[in-house]
Amino acid sequence: MSIGNLRDQGNKGNNFPYQLKNLQVLAQILTAGGVSNALLTQILSALQAGQEYEAALVVDSANVTWLEVRVWNTVTHAFDPPVYYAPGSNTTGTPTGAITYINPNTYLATIVSSLTAVTRTPSVLRTSAAGTIAAGARSISVYNAGSAAGSILGGSNNILAGEVFNFDAGAQGDTLSAFAYDGTGTTLVITKIV
Repeated sequence: MSIGNLRDQGNKGNNFPYQLKNLQVLAQILTAGGVSNALLTQILSALQAGQEYEAALVVDSANVTWLEVRVWNTVTHAFDPPVYYAPGSNTTGTPTGAITYINPNTYLATIVSSLTAVTRTPSVLRTSAAGTIAAGARSISVYNAGSAAGSILGGSNNILAGEVFNFDAGAQGDTLSAFAYDGTGTTLVITKIV
């Protein structure tokens, strides 16, 4: 990470998006108990003083993730040796064996994936009656397996023999509203995922 680069002609040379991603990674590590508030305060002070530093996530040969911090030395005009912080520790440590650098975007994607992973429950209903599926399903599919028409979505929408309709809520947190169906005189096969 470096001092904010204000060259913004066509946003070329502007490094604020990169710096923001790094700070977001540091915030994730902090909330997971991986870095002390003192370290983040030290990094903030370095930024405010115009001092440059680099922060990277690394994994050692023992499969432990570390935060590597290197501070630019204005006297020697080179980076000081890196300092490593282990998860859950506010003191420095030493990685075991060789280290591998982690792409912060990949790491953030992994964190988001694990935080948003949800188990979905499918179910199947075969019916020749009327009813309603309660609001909250992620997707609903209706197949008319009988020989007569049925209805869905409040009765005025026929589902003819052999037809299939699929309804999907779309985005991760979205769900469908209540879903009315009537299979009287035919057989509807309804699958849903909640």
